Amino acid sequence: YKEPVIDHAVLLFKKPGGVETEWHQDRAYWAKRDEKASIISVWIALEDITEERGALNLVKGNEVDLSSISEFNNGSLLDHELVEDKKGGFPLLIKSELIPEIESHVEIINLKRGSAVMFDSFEPHMSRENISNTPRLAMKIAYSEREDKDYFLISASDLETK
Repeated sequence: YKEPVIDHAVLLFKKPGGVETEWHQDRAYWAKRDEKASIISVWIALEDITEERGALNLVKGNEVDLSSISEFNNGSLLDHELVEDKKGGFPLLIKSELIPEIESHVEIINLKRGSAVMFDSFEPHMSRENISNTPRLAMKIAYSEREDKDYFLISASDLETK
């Protein structure tokens, strides 16, 4: 990034019995607000997150190391469909006929408290239902390039000077 900003940040709270968030790509939601595809998401575990507590699921073959980070946000957008009244808060979902291929390469991301995972807006992902007796708590911070942005929370340079 030339001038990184925090595009948005949210607390991800999934109560016991909370439903799954089905397969989607963030790019399908953010294409108009992030024309050049620069948004990446960082999930930070505020407690241990396991499959039983609604862990994040990513596609195994998409993993890159830090030296390949520039390859983020140059993927392809899969076909999505609008599913009205969908539980889980994401009505724009990857078409159901594409899911078996995605699920054949899934990696369940169990995170220890304080650890994080980063993925770009083209990463197909979902989170399982929380079948435990305790809530799942994580923080998501989405970073992007400031160029052509009318709205963002704060720039990285502003954070560094405070």
